Order: sequence, then C-alpha cells, then structure tokens
Amino acid sequence: MNIPSESSHLCNVVSFFAQRHCLTQREKEIVFYLTRYGYSNKHLASELFITEKTVKNHMAKIQEKTRAGSTRELLSLVVAQFLNQPSKDDRDLPRIYQSDAKTPSIGH
Repeated sequence: MNIPSESSHLCNVVSFFAQRHCLTQREKEIVFYLTRYGYSNKHLASELFITEKTVKNHMAKIQEKTRAGSTRELLSLVVAQFLNQPSKDDRDLPRIYQSDAKTPSIGH
C-alpha cells in the first residue's frame, strides 16, 4: 500500500486486521482508506480506480469475513484494534510506561 508516512501506525493496524481476517490486498486498501479518510463508496471507487459497484462487492466481502453487520461496525472493529495495539514507539518503552499497562498493586 502506498500510504503517507504519518499513517504508518494506522497502516500497521490495518495490516494486522487484514491478516487476522484473511482480507485481500484490495480489501485491505479499502479498509485503510475508509478508516483514514471516511470515504464514501463513490469516493473510494474514484480513489482506487474501480467502479462503485466493485467497492460495494468488496465491502460485502469484508463485512462477511469480519462478521461486521455494517460499515459502522467494521470501523468500530478497526478502531478497537487501533486503541488496543501499542504504537511502535510505545513498544520500546518499559511496560509500566505504556498506556495500556495495568497499575501495579502495592503490598499485595
């Protein structure tokens, strides 16, 4: 995928999401652009040089593979993963400084 560098963490999240749900390269691109820019089917079709009907077919396959009932639910799944996956910079920090680290209990 040719993605702007400021989106590298999102690209990693979408790549993991795509791999986890066995999405094709084109489906992965659609999920990325949908997540990053919130494009409509018409805009996605224009951006990816395909027809709007093809986008709808890809979206149906993506929703089937991810068991998402709607585009909104699909976005929720990606966002939930985005929030749960530490960024590359966070992975280099000791666990206690990461945003998802549990507060250690004292004296128990």
